[in-house]
Amino acid sequence: MAQGQIQLYLNLKPLIVPVLVEGRVRGKITLALKLHVLDRGDSKDVQKHMPKLRDSFLSYLYTYASSTDAAGVPQLASILGRFQRMVDKRVGKGKGKVLVHQALSGRR
Repeated sequence: MAQGQIQLYLNLKPLIVPVLVEGRVRGKITLALKLHVLDRGDSKDVQKHMPKLRDSFLSYLYTYASSTDAAGVPQLASILGRFQRMVDKRVGKGKGKVLVHQALSGRR
């Protein structure tokens, strides 16, 4: 990155999904994410894809939270890897990097 160039981070609204165990709500997963736009020239292209990316992230997170994988500690690296592949597919590889701003998991 050129010296003095300001980096661009796009905030996503927090993703909040219930954790289901045997059909009952047993907790929730909350993820606050940022998308680091690696080249500011791609910012408009990346921003136009943000609503669809958020929908894809939520859809995957709902599926994950109702699976046996969510019964223990959420596998954040695995979740983020999936999210990164979604970004690469939708906006192009190397245009954005998914970052975690905050991750919470609670049980009842």
